[in-house]
Amino acid sequence: MEGSLWGNYKFSLVSRVDVLAGARGSYYRFRGSTYLGADPLLALLWSPRCGLFRLTADVKHQYLHKTGFSSISLPTEFWVSADASKRPQYAYSFSAEYRTGLFRQLLQLSVALYYKRLYHQIEYIGTPIDLLYADYDLNQNIVRGRGENFGLNLMLEKRSGRITGWLSYSLGRALRHYPSTLLNGTYPASHERIHEFNAVATWSLGSRWALGATLVWASGTPFTPPRYFYLQNGNLISQFADHNSARLSTYIRLDVSANYKFRQRNGRESGINLSIYNANCRHNDLFWRLKFTHDEYSYSALHFLPRYMPFLPSISYYVKF
Repeated sequence: MEGSLWGNYKFSLVSRVDVLAGARGSYYRFRGSTYLGADPLLALLWSPRCGLFRLTADVKHQYLHKTGFSSISLPTEFWVSADASKRPQYAYSFSAEYRTGLFRQLLQLSVALYYKRLYHQIEYIGTPIDLLYADYDLNQNIVRGRGENFGLNLMLEKRSGRITGWLSYSLGRALRHYPSTLLNGTYPASHERIHEFNAVATWSLGSRWALGATLVWASGTPFTPPRYFYLQNGNLISQFADHNSARLSTYIRLDVSANYKFRQRNGRESGINLSIYNANCRHNDLFWRLKFTHDEYSYSALHFLPRYMPFLPSISYYVKF
């Protein structure tokens, strides 16, 4: 059971300077554990003629934890609710942002710096093999600690004209600390992407046709690589290296699409979409897996699309009422 109540109030401090103050109260109950959270917010907004500056400080609580199998870098992570043994996570956040228009407001530029201090972070250190044991206990495979996120976000956006879209770049770190545990030290979080670049563009060819493209370029996410595997009396013996000490290969994907609109009838809009997923035919790593063949095994990356089908075409028909 979860509930929340929040409110904001904005007032002018001096000319072109506004203050936004707010608070959010939350209630959460799960399996006999009850938690209350108070999340204040304070933002200072300065809007000179050259753009908008915003300084923000806030506190946020979250009652669900997300973790996964770092030893194989599965993208299908799982959620764990806060309870008596896993307290709600919360974070202190500080950010500075600047927005401005360029070339007579044809383009919008935004630059943001942020820092977050996170508490009650959890990490799953078990492997999929642990799930096979009858006496499996989730809490015995979870370590608890704290973390910090910091970085830079840039975005350049074009909202009008025949060609619209945006470019964005993010430079950031997501570090986790687990003192007095098996992971005593500092490690990158499993979802960390140090560099990420996105480009989205739409080209309108009149009232019927529109072309689109999306490009994603990102650093590989961390995972825990093995040091060795071997079989002993039919049992698999494994030893892994330092937690999240390796990364998947760089992720690059280009998607393209074409849209055609039919004439509107009775206020309804319809059309056809043609698209190609992974048009650049790159075999991006999905996760690492252990594969057995007779008495041998291999540990290698698995790709989302097989080599004989490096891209994924699709066609769809839509109707808007």
